[in-house]
Amino acid sequence: MIKSLVRRSDFVVLQKKGQRIKKGSIHLQFLSSPPNEEKNSIRIGYAISRNVGSAVFRNKIRRQLREIINGIYKSNKDFPKGSYLIRVLPGIKGKSFLEIDTFVKEAIEELKDNEN
Repeated sequence: MIKSLVRRSDFVVLQKKGQRIKKGSIHLQFLSSPPNEEKNSIRIGYAISRNVGSAVFRNKIRRQLREIINGIYKSNKDFPKGSYLIRVLPGIKGKSFLEIDTFVKEAIEELKDNEN
């Protein structure tokens, strides 16, 4: 089940201790679940600054990212469990949905490779 990161403290811990992967205009930070947390949970937060574009554009990117993550989660049972922070850089303008999808999938594949 995918949940949202909402507490500021969660974002701060992810930024300090999370594993970083950069693919194109997407930066992914990951921290595996602590022992006291439900092992099957995936929590995701999105950081899309105003430099990326208007509120309408940022919301469109956020919806696209949610769709990409849900598709990966449904098709991939070995999706790494833990907390994710997906940062979007201004270079995302002009990128198609397929390019963004490729960036995210490559980042998660690299994450899986690093875990093994």
